[in-house]
Amino acid sequence: MTKTWADVHCFFRGLTAKLEDDCRDKWLIRQFTQYLEWQGMSDFTGFSEETFSLFVEQKKRPEQETIGSGANGGAWREGLEWFGFH
Repeated sequence: MTKTWADVHCFFRGLTAKLEDDCRDKWLIRQFTQYLEWQGMSDFTGFSEETFSLFVEQKKRPEQETIGSGANGGAWREGLEWFGFH
């Protein structure tokens, strides 16, 4: 039986639910599954908070405007909330 990288990803992602949070194995498995996701070797797993990290920056200088200021200021926040990020 031939296994795909998506199958491997699914298997290891399922293992993380069975391991304790402070387990080193769980950390390593998460790193591996994240690598597979970033390389496009897994099925779509949804959006994570990291996906939107570029849009959530603090102002570097007072005169700079960040995404989220101005007329459409709340639009990106509403999008984050819609995906379950608060």
